[in-house]
Amino acid sequence: MFECVFLFYLKVFMRRNDYSICIDSSAINFEYLNKLIKWSEYLSERNGRVLFARIDLHFPITWEANICLEDKPSISRFTAALKGMVENTTRNKAHYSSLDYVWCKEISPETGKPHYHLLLAVNGHAFWQVGAPDHNANNLFSLICRAWASALCIHPGEACRLVHVPDNANYRVGSGANWNHSLDDVIHRGSYLCKKTTKVYGDRTRSFQTSRIPKTTG
Repeated sequence: MFECVFLFYLKVFMRRNDYSICIDSSAINFEYLNKLIKWSEYLSERNGRVLFARIDLHFPITWEANICLEDKPSISRFTAALKGMVENTTRNKAHYSSLDYVWCKEISPETGKPHYHLLLAVNGHAFWQVGAPDHNANNLFSLICRAWASALCIHPGEACRLVHVPDNANYRVGSGANWNHSLDDVIHRGSYLCKKTTKVYGDRTRSFQTSRIPKTTG
């Protein structure tokens, strides 16, 4: 049964333009990869310019979940807060943006603590890059800090220290000068989120999720 499922997702992956991935195919969760591809294709087709941005979110060493209302997971509070902030920030500007995302939850083998890897997507006409790491700045990074602070019930300054922006985090897909990244670049980078290792399975919590796209896509 496992082999049949594996081959099904392998065929789905191969049928989708043979995108490159950044880790060995034997280490990939092909269900996650297929979702990433469908999500990326939908956003690039729907929008003229898309800024895809890679970030990581960590928890404070001494943070306890019970200091916040546990009506929904921290990552759900984060994405809801960031979506609202992005929309409010751009509502009265020349280019409006909402927020789309892919996230995965992983557990550190060293500490046993969770962390999140994310690929965010916003209107490229409204945002050029994540921006400087300053929670007081008027950029996407500051919105990320404030949203993570809201999710964890901590100060934005503390939240900033828990947000990591990897090297070469900005991927600009679309037409125009300096919008020279391809969808393959995005999927190659995002495929890291689809690796099998350090995920938690069977505990009734999600390890991977994308923002909603129409079911008819793909």
